[in-house]
Amino acid sequence: MHQHDLRPNQHNLYRALAFTLAAMVLYVPANLYPFMTMRYSGLYKQATVWDGVKTLYDGGEWITATIVLMASIIIPIFKLISLFFIIVSRILNIAVAERASLLMLVDFIGRWSMLDVFLVAIMVALVKFGSFATVNADIASYLFAGVVVCTMLASAILSLQYKGKHK
Repeated sequence: MHQHDLRPNQHNLYRALAFTLAAMVLYVPANLYPFMTMRYSGLYKQATVWDGVKTLYDGGEWITATIVLMASIIIPIFKLISLFFIIVSRILNIAVAERASLLMLVDFIGRWSMLDVFLVAIMVALVKFGSFATVNADIASYLFAGVVVCTMLASAILSLQYKGKHK
């Protein structure tokens, strides 16, 4: 099959697949590398998302820890698996009824995609104590932003394709 044999919808489907796979690839190092670096009293401490969740739980900040856990780990995994399922089920032409509902759910939770990046931005803004303490975004923050952008693009492509077919 040559590239020009594909229908335009199939091109978009493969674009969405590419963005979803890119997000999956970025998600792994985003959880392994430091999300932020804190410097206080001359000491440096790097923290991954999981470190942050654990520290919040250990400090009794259950609600905040749960929000960070959901926004940074659980929801992105759900969104990535859902997007992948939607695309593969479309390619294999299975689970037609489930695709639309799942895509609507992915679009809904997508509104909260930048929450973890937003939390780091707030931390950086709040903890600017000059020479006493600083917080800086680290490599995982940028990787998470890449995950968010890729999943938003994949979701937008799928949503446009779905809306175009069901008008």
